[in-house]
Amino acid sequence: MRKIASWAAVALGLFCTAAGWEVAAPGWKYEFPRDHRRHADFKTEWWYFTGNLTNDRGRRFGYELTFFRQGIRPPDERARTSSRFIVDDLKFAHFTVTDAAGKTFLFHDKISRGSFGDAGFDDGARLAWIE
Repeated sequence: MRKIASWAAVALGLFCTAAGWEVAAPGWKYEFPRDHRRHADFKTEWWYFTGNLTNDRGRRFGYELTFFRQGIRPPDERARTSSRFIVDDLKFAHFTVTDAAGKTFLFHDKISRGSFGDAGFDDGARLAWIE
């Protein structure tokens, strides 16, 4: 049930536009590496890491790791606070492994508020993490 609620929160954020958030519009001037990192003024964003692996017997696997950031406090409503329980966004991660030959698909999901540094984005050393 928790997984359903987690993905429902992400889906809701993808389809609802709230006042105070930046909107992705044509004409954005991309600048890298800046645009690989977090954009706190946008409500929803995600990062994909995908690839293929081969084990020592030649069996092939595919994987995907996706991090999602879902803003919950618009930029114009953020205020400095000493409480770790007031956060600006929620952090989600989704990891999958596909074994086509074995006809298996494995996945794992995580969600975190990141209140104690256990999840976050762009801390200078890491792009995204969730423990």
